[in-house]
Amino acid sequence: MQLTCLSWHPQRPSLLLKWPSATVMLDCAIDTSALASFLPASLVQCTRLSSLPGFRPPDGGVSNQLLTCCEQVFVDALPEVHPPEFYATAVESIDVVLVSNWMSMIALPFITERPDFRGVVYATDPTVQLGRLVMEELLEFVERINRDKSDDKWKEKEMWKWFPNQPSTDPKQWSRLYTTEQMNSCLSKVKLIAYRETVNIHGVLSVSAFSSGFSIGSANWTIQTDYEKVG
Repeated sequence: MQLTCLSWHPQRPSLLLKWPSATVMLDCAIDTSALASFLPASLVQCTRLSSLPGFRPPDGGVSNQLLTCCEQVFVDALPEVHPPEFYATAVESIDVVLVSNWMSMIALPFITERPDFRGVVYATDPTVQLGRLVMEELLEFVERINRDKSDDKWKEKEMWKWFPNQPSTDPKQWSRLYTTEQMNSCLSKVKLIAYRETVNIHGVLSVSAFSSGFSIGSANWTIQTDYEKVG
């Protein structure tokens, strides 16, 4: 078995387990720390935010979407998040995605709505319901922000390296949040599994969910082949 980590954040896991005849993705969490690089959203017109001075790096780079406040630099654009690094694997090779808890399914639409994804997703019913609530709140938050899309000029390292509050990860790996339609399409593809229920994956793997106690509906997974057991 080969284990690959698709997330840089230890508390936002996304792991890939590969066997010669099957590939399992364990969890699909999203890193929202990227939101700290964007200008705070205001529910009402705020003259203080609209009158903030712009930022120009010493090397002369220009982006009209960079503003300064309290000696920090913020991006005046639609906020973005950091999904798992799917470029590290062939998405079409993923046979199954196992979701352990509601926090680990927020990035799920980033993979299930790709045209090359042909796998199946398993999660418990409470996990899906809690995950839906959080995803809907995130979408509601983003959709009420009246800003332009990022021009991506500021994502060049030659520009953001001058920020006093530098991004914790490469902004080029960030992405806008999915749409409500994509979220609903994603959740419709999730198959529910009960605790201690065993599901056979293509006659190669046996997958079972057991209560983990982390949150309502959270699960620890056991994955068994003819030769080994992981869990």
